[in-house]
Amino acid sequence: MKNLVVTLPAAAVLFFSSSLVAQETPDPLAETLETIEANIELHEWLSLLDLAEPNHRQTQLGMGMKHAQYIAELLGLNYEGNSIAGEDKVVGQDDLSQIRQVEWKRRKYEAEWISVMGTVTMSDGEVLLLEINLLKSGDGHDSVSLRRRCTISGPVR
Repeated sequence: MKNLVVTLPAAAVLFFSSSLVAQETPDPLAETLETIEANIELHEWLSLLDLAEPNHRQTQLGMGMKHAQYIAELLGLNYEGNSIAGEDKVVGQDDLSQIRQVEWKRRKYEAEWISVMGTVTMSDGEVLLLEINLLKSGDGHDSVSLRRRCTISGPVR
């Protein structure tokens, strides 16, 4: 049996490989999680606040909640046994600045929600649980709701 060797011009190979890439469909959930992760790891707290649902953010901050506290609650990092500031301490900017890494571990799909669980690693090596709930809707700019109280807006499908 003989081997058949076909030589293609470089332009044909380039066209073929780029057409494969063009067929990929974006994953809005992955894009949203990448944005949230980048904002956390780069300590871009104002950008993360901008993702929060405006009415909820305004209500919470209007009642006197500080930005750092609100962000910790958005991320599920201010609950008994899982507090970024330690028990019985108010979360401050210095607590948030100790976050070094976010890692998403799993997703759980429910009728109206997508729960995304993960961890954050602190500068001292402590690992805390991170759980966000993403509210599904069909408008193309779905609302991303974080655990219990807070909401972030962004594309989720």
